Amino acid sequence: METTDIMERTLAQEKGRYEKFCKIMHIFSTLMCVLFAAAAVFCLIVPIVQAIQYRNNGGKADIPSVLVSVIYVFLVLGGIALLWNAARHIFRRLRTAETPFCYDIADKIKGAGFLAILLGIISLVYRTVVELISKNGGNFVKSDGYMDLGYPFIYSVLILGVVLMIIAYVFNYGCKLQQESDETL
Repeated sequence: METTDIMERTLAQEKGRYEKFCKIMHIFSTLMCVLFAAAAVFCLIVPIVQAIQYRNNGGKADIPSVLVSVIYVFLVLGGIALLWNAARHIFRRLRTAETPFCYDIADKIKGAGFLAILLGIISLVYRTVVELISKNGGNFVKSDGYMDLGYPFIYSVLILGVVLMIIAYVFNYGCKLQQESDETL
């Protein structure tokens, strides 16, 4: 692979690298979107079937806790699939746009930020409710159906959402500067 000094790179070379990167990231985000969507559907079906089979064989499966956990994990995996789908749309648009500073790209980044914050809030509410049920004599945490992603996931997703919102506002500002620059030419 040939290396060149950064100062020697032309605009065409940089645009080629940029388009190649966007294409690779578009393909990667498409694969991740499909993977997480399939995982969400798989997660929705398999534990419910296993709990029903376990109960039919004489076991004591806690169906309500299994259902609550399955719905929670389905929402989280589905939300992550939606985040990857947003990334897919962003990279596709970045590849085809004349400039990265377009209002539709900024809006998609802002939407992904809201979605990430919503995922964090859903996870935090779920974890809080489960802990309250357990402290008040419930057997939710000890049941076989309990699933939790923990506080590191919650805080990571909340921070991701805030960072995406900041990036969206920077992109909006860049869009305005780009618009003013285009008008002066």
